[in-house]
Amino acid sequence: MGREIKNLITNPCSAYEIRTMEVMVNKEDEKAFSEMAIRVSIDDECAGEFVVITSQMDGWGKVAINPEEWPMVRAAIDQMITECREDNFPKQHAVVSDSGGAK
Repeated sequence: MGREIKNLITNPCSAYEIRTMEVMVNKEDEKAFSEMAIRVSIDDECAGEFVVITSQMDGWGKVAINPEEWPMVRAAIDQMITECREDNFPKQHAVVSDSGGAK
């Protein structure tokens, strides 16, 4: 969705853009603040963008996914991965061998 909006609202003089940074997977009849909601977002801690999956379930740091939710959660993850900017991916690092030289 984010890329479509960006393509519709194009202003060559503007330094701003609209980006989708988070999507939510939830049952249709549940509220956004439901503990059943699973959020898939793009984050960046100055080392390149990555996808984060969170929920409001008890036991922070854990995401519980029911088999019936999985197709939509997977689709949300795939969507957010494609939204990550490739130019922000970390550069490949040199591997140091036992002798101390780079491979």
